[in-house]
Amino acid sequence: MSATREIKRRIKSARNIGQVTKALQMVSAVKMRRAQMAASQGRPYADFLAEAILSLTGEAEVKHPFLVMPTKEAKVLMVVIGPSKGLAGPLISGLNKKVWEFVNQKNCEVVGVSFGKKGRESILRSNVTLEADFGSVKNQVLADQISALTTYIDDGFRAGKYDLVYVIYNRFVNTMEQEPTVWQLLPAVTWKGQAEQVNVQFTFEPSRSMILDRLLDHYLKTTLRQIIFDSIASEHSARMVAMKNANENATEIISELSLKYNKTRQAMVTSEIADIISGVLGSQQV
Repeated sequence: MSATREIKRRIKSARNIGQVTKALQMVSAVKMRRAQMAASQGRPYADFLAEAILSLTGEAEVKHPFLVMPTKEAKVLMVVIGPSKGLAGPLISGLNKKVWEFVNQKNCEVVGVSFGKKGRESILRSNVTLEADFGSVKNQVLADQISALTTYIDDGFRAGKYDLVYVIYNRFVNTMEQEPTVWQLLPAVTWKGQAEQVNVQFTFEPSRSMILDRLLDHYLKTTLRQIIFDSIASEHSARMVAMKNANENATEIISELSLKYNKTRQAMVTSEIADIISGVLGSQQV
C-alpha cells in the first residue's frame, strides 16, 4: 500500500504543476499576441525613419554626434534590455551569455544600464558597474520609462561621457525563436555609405541639416521603443512556449505514473488472490 500511496502523491503533485503551467501558458499567450502586435506595428515606422535618415546622410558630409565615430574607445555604455520575470526557458541564459561575451571582448571600461529585472541581474553577474536601473516593464507608464531611458542615454552621449552605446536584448524573430542581439545604438554608423540601398527620394524643407538633426533625435527614442517592444514580445513568446512544454511534460508524467500505479495495483491484487488460493488449498489438504 505504501508504494501505491507514493505513486498517487506524485500524480497529485504532477496534476497541480500541470494546472499552474496551463494557467501561465494561457496568460502568456494573451500577452504574447499583444506584444507581438505592438512589435510588428512599430517596425514599418522605424524602417521608414531609417530610410529618411539614409537619404539625408548619403549626399552630404554629416557632423552630427550621433553619426561620428570616436577616435578612441575608452568607455562604453552597455544597455541591457531583459525580461521582467523568469520561467522563460533559455531566453534569460542566452541573454546572460551574450552580455558576458560582450564584456569579455571589450578592452575598455564598460558600464551598464538596465531595463527589466533580468537585465539588471545580467549586468551584475558580469561584474560591470550598474549606473542606472529603469525598473521592469510597467504598461501604465511604459512611455515614461522609455522617455527617461532615452534622455539618460542622449544626455550622457552628448556630454562625452560614453564613446559608444550598445544595446543587448532578445530580438523577436517569431514565436519559437528569439535571438540574443548586440546592437550599436550610438554612433549609428551603420547608415553611412548605405544611401544607395534606399529607393525612396525625398525633398527636404526648410533644410537638410535641420531635418536631419530632428530625425536623429527622434531616431534614438524610436529605436529604443522598438527594441523594448521586441524584448517584451520575446519574453512572452518564450514563456508561453516554455509553459506549453512544461504542461505537456506534466501530462506525460501523469500518464506514466498512472500506468505504473495500475501495474502496481494489479500486482498487489494478483498477490492477494494468490495468497487466498494458497490458503484455501492448504486448508483443503488438512
